[in-house]
Amino acid sequence: KRTCYITGWGTTSSGADYIPDVLQETWVKVHSDKKCKRLYSASEITDRMFCANRGNRKVRDTCQGDSGGPLACKDASTNTWYAWGITSWGDGCAIRGKPGVYASVVEMLDWIGTCTGITASK
Repeated sequence: KRTCYITGWGTTSSGADYIPDVLQETWVKVHSDKKCKRLYSASEITDRMFCANRGNRKVRDTCQGDSGGPLACKDASTNTWYAWGITSWGDGCAIRGKPGVYASVVEMLDWIGTCTGITASK
């Protein structure tokens, strides 16, 4: 089981003008590919994407201004944090049934290595 967190300086609600002066963070649940493709059209979600959010009544999610920010997870067995995703897009912010969509770092490791010269294992 992964414990994952999102962080960002983006707006705290869709269409808001207010940008927080304190970094926002919350834990989220990473959804299965099947659930993600059910919540969005299957053609919108590629193998290099995944969905995550938290909550049913008070949904937690990324918002405008958070794109490019991290979704970091902790490996409980080694107590090590690692980048699992990069905030990409969503349908509004914190809308029930429409989780945030993230670029998968694992699926992009080859490209990251080519661009940076840094190699990592999956």
